[in-house]
Order: sequence, then structure tokens, then C-alpha cells
Amino acid sequence: MATRHILVDRARGYEQRNGVAVGIRSMGGVEAAKLVGAGEPVDLVVLAKKVMQRLEAEGWVAPGSIKDFARSEIAIAVRVASPRPPVGSEEAVRKATPPT
Repeated sequence: MATRHILVDRARGYEQRNGVAVGIRSMGGVEAAKLVGAGEPVDLVVLAKKVMQRLEAEGWVAPGSIKDFARSEIAIAVRVASPRPPVGSEEAVRKATPPT
């Protein structure tokens, strides 16, 4: 869902250039992967590369059709002289994040 705004912008440009309506269903990646893996018909799916590769290996995505779309990076700020917290897993990041 992080790329939703980019996709909407690109879709609107495509619609204007080609006169073809584009519908976008935005949902979490797990849900989207389940729908595709269950045979839900889609023209285009945007998911994490590893998920796309799994769907391709299972025959749900056309071989060789996976293209990089965006790269998402995360940064963590730590106070000067403070120890770096462990962040090797989602759970570790949650524990390292102070409550708001």
C-alpha cells in the first residue's frame, strides 16, 4: 500500500493518454498475494519481489514478467552515545521503538 499514490498517479496519466479507465484495488500485501495465489484474475500486481518470485514459481505470474517498480528503505535514528538496538527482525524493531 506504500506505493498506492504512485500507482494512482501513473494510472491517471495512462487514462488520459489512452482513454482507457484503470481500476486500482489497494490492500495489504498478504491479502493481495492470497488472492493472486487463489486464481483471482488481475492484469497487474505490485508486491514485494520475493512474493512476486514465489507467485511466479507457483505459476500465478507470467514467467519473466516481474519488473522492479520501487525500492523501499528504512532509516533508524539513535541518540548520540546510545547503543544501537538490535533490529534484525520485525519483533526486535517493535521492541526498540519507544511508545508514542
